[in-house]
Amino acid sequence: MSTLANGSRAPLILLAEDNPASAEVTQEILSLLGYRVIVANDGISSVKLAHEHLPDLILMDWHMPGMDGLSATRELKLSESTREIPVVSLTAFAMEQDVEACLSAGAIDHITKPVDFDALPEKLIRYLGPRRVT
Repeated sequence: MSTLANGSRAPLILLAEDNPASAEVTQEILSLLGYRVIVANDGISSVKLAHEHLPDLILMDWHMPGMDGLSATRELKLSESTREIPVVSLTAFAMEQDVEACLSAGAIDHITKPVDFDALPEKLIRYLGPRRVT
């Protein structure tokens, strides 16, 4: 667990990603940026882990086995305990209707895959604030 200089804990991100290589790289980058990370490899696990850990932010892949990311996001937004957790959709689809589908499901934003790791910190700061472990 990461602890900041002022004693507070680093923000927790739930990464919902079914591709093991992509999940590993993204988790490593998030950890290097100072965030705590838990990983779910499908939509059902992402909903379960969100309820168990109440992360500060969820990065939700759109296409996953069992329950896709849009359905998982909708389910999280229906629950009183998880509805306020910001969800950022991860998708290889970047057409206007794809972005609209993510937002309609309850995501606050979307990131096009492959993830631009140079731009990711700015997006995370937008929703989590500038806190980092250095």
